Formats: sequence, C-alpha cells, structure tokens
Amino acid sequence: MLKGHTQPLPIGDLRTYHRNARKGDGNAILASIRTNGLYKPLLVNTGTHTGRPNEILAGNNVYEALQTLRHENPQQWAEVPCYIIDVDEDTAARIVLADNKTSDLAGYNDEALLDLLQTVDSLEGTGFTDTDIDELEALLAPDEPEPEDETPSNPYEDFITVRLNLPPVLAQQWLMHSNGFDTAEEALEYLLDHAATGSEGY
Repeated sequence: MLKGHTQPLPIGDLRTYHRNARKGDGNAILASIRTNGLYKPLLVNTGTHTGRPNEILAGNNVYEALQTLRHENPQQWAEVPCYIIDVDEDTAARIVLADNKTSDLAGYNDEALLDLLQTVDSLEGTGFTDTDIDELEALLAPDEPEPEDETPSNPYEDFITVRLNLPPVLAQQWLMHSNGFDTAEEALEYLLDHAATGSEGY
C-alpha cells in the first residue's frame, strides 16, 4: 500500500499529469461537483523523484472542472483536498494507466443499476438520464410471446367438392341424413366413417 497523507493544497499549485491520455466528460463532471460536491480527493505526486511537483495522477479531469468553478467562486475553491504520495516516474505512469483502465473494464449489473436509478429523487449530477432508464427497462422487459394464429382451422379444407345427380329417393334420404348435422361436410364425414359397418343401411 502506498504511504501518503491527505492535505488540502492551493488549486494554483497543482498541475495535470504531463502525459495524461484520459479524456473525460467535462460537463458531466462539472454537473456532478455542482450537485454532489467534491466527494473524493485528487491523487497528487509530490514529485521528489520526477522533478514535477504536485502532479495529479488521478483526477485530472476533475481538476479541469474545478478550474471552471474556481473562476465562479474563487474563495470556495481556493484549495482542493488531495491525497499526497511521492513515487518515481515508472510508478506514477502505472498508477495513471491502472486508474483509467480499471474504470474502462468495469461494468454494471443491469437489474441493480435500474433499481438504484429509480431510488433517487433526481438524476441531476449523476451522469444518467431518463433515456438510460427507458433503455434499461426495455432491456430487462420479459420477451412477449408471439401471438398465436387465431384463425380457426377448417377440418374440411382438404375435401374435394363433387357434384352428383341422385335419384329422387336417394336424394331424399341424403337430405334426411344431413339435417341431423350442422354442415353437409359433417354429415358426409359421418356417413363415410360408418359406411363400412353398414349402420346407416346405405
């Protein structure tokens, strides 16, 4: 564990890391500080081994946002809370790289994130928006089953229509038989199913 101590330093005495590759969202950081305050110190290297005093290793983009606030209220932001360490060039570079990359590698538990977003009174200063909530809700919504085809199947759709010229007596028997069914197709189906047994007498 790196040995260090927390101490406020004049904001004018600080300098950004000379090879900082991280580009932050200045507007989001500024909104966060305005709403929530500065809730963690900057990590500052004393510079005994590097020759660059009071160089910020973690919090460079926060420092840039603080410069804006300093112009608005010089007295409030005359000093900044810092955690001060004293490391060599290689260690300083590793800290900068690790601080940025470990943030990139992080992810979210979507269910827990949505629950957390829905507990705050306002999203102001969080970096999140209502659109983020909408997208999470859509992502976590259960898949809706595809609607079933409500068109009733026709059990007689494969039947072939055949026209017959029947003698009057046979035609009369057919009419008497079919009157006992809802459709002529059902009457014919019943007739065909029972023709082999001769139960209808045809």
